[in-house]
Amino acid sequence: MMASFLRDARRPGHDMAAPTATSRVVGWWLLVLCAMVVVMVLLGGYTRLTHSGLSMVRWHPQTLLPPTSESAWQAAFDDYRRYPEYAKINSGMDLAGFKEIYWPEYIHRVWGRLIAFVLVVPFLWFLVRGAIARPMRWRIAGVIVLGGLQGVIGWLMVSSGMVDRPDVSHYRLALHLLAAFAIYAWMLWLALGILLAAGPEPGVPRAASSNVRRLVGAVGVMTVATATWGAFTAGLDAGFIFNRFPLMGDRPWPNSLGPGSPILAALEQPGVVQFVHRVLATTTLVLALWLAVRAWRSGLPARLVRVVLLVPAATLLQFVLGVSTLLLVVPTGLGVVHQAGALVLLTAVITALAVLHEPRAEARAERRIRPFRFPRNRLVSTVDLSAPAHRAQGAPHVRFRRLRDHRLRRQSARSARPRGRR
Repeated sequence: MMASFLRDARRPGHDMAAPTATSRVVGWWLLVLCAMVVVMVLLGGYTRLTHSGLSMVRWHPQTLLPPTSESAWQAAFDDYRRYPEYAKINSGMDLAGFKEIYWPEYIHRVWGRLIAFVLVVPFLWFLVRGAIARPMRWRIAGVIVLGGLQGVIGWLMVSSGMVDRPDVSHYRLALHLLAAFAIYAWMLWLALGILLAAGPEPGVPRAASSNVRRLVGAVGVMTVATATWGAFTAGLDAGFIFNRFPLMGDRPWPNSLGPGSPILAALEQPGVVQFVHRVLATTTLVLALWLAVRAWRSGLPARLVRVVLLVPAATLLQFVLGVSTLLLVVPTGLGVVHQAGALVLLTAVITALAVLHEPRAEARAERRIRPFRFPRNRLVSTVDLSAPAHRAQGAPHVRFRRLRDHRLRRQSARSARPRGRR
């Protein structure tokens, strides 16, 4: 249903060819991977909120099974007790309590390996079958490389908490989250490019479509920025202070910026980090509401407007979830839902950009370029981008007339005159 709805909303002139049955299978495979990444992000949020991320102190990518005996569980617990989190936070924890924080992190890691398997093995099968075009092969290969880097980033994040301060670096936490968002957005964009077939849609105002598309892109940029400071807020436990809205205590901003520069305070001081997160979220909401007004008045077809309006709707939902999470002092379930709301908003942005996407070749063909002319009697060059035969080959029709051609015509005309008149 969703694919047909988006297909009806799609503008014509997509830069990818109309998908065959096999290419549609590739698109659905990418959508399955997107759903798996969503689950991965939610598992990561739950692991963070339950403080389970430092329970597995060793990284063995080749190991899949959890401890299967009492002695193996005790060995894992002994390893955990050697690190600062046990001494400073969970001192006195027994083996049963250790198992409660071990399982979320274990499931999180195993799910990541399952994503790697579902990504790499079908990709190789599609390559053997010749089901993926050459440009798409490199794009999906880039997703695989980024997925491998994501595993390394995750371990670097966990290792940052195995020092004197038993808490992961909020910078590495934000990088880990942004890498997950990048993988998700990239695969979703590729999947929509394959699945959305172009159809005739005459009369769509190109200028209005471009303006709306730019606004959607601006909302996307603000979404990424807000999510970045959201990760800073989670990493610094800044959501557990100033649990009022819109005030922070008795004023709309924190009482002090703390020592150091304002930029450093916006990155590391919990109260200021939460304030920046609030400002970015509010700015994103205002921009999304302005997008709704512009899309409604743009003159675009109703099916396109409906897709674009998903962006302000998702933004408003995410804003309400964020305020509720703050007022209720970050309950675990609502915190996970708030993180899911960020992915819903990102999905709406990517989908709107996909249906409004204007291929570069079409834009070049429609753009009027003034011919460049060399000085008279030297060279005349005329560029015509609207020639259909050459445009289909991907190159403009270029016509050159040189001085020697002019001389040949003059000589031919002279030779045709009667000799008596010379």
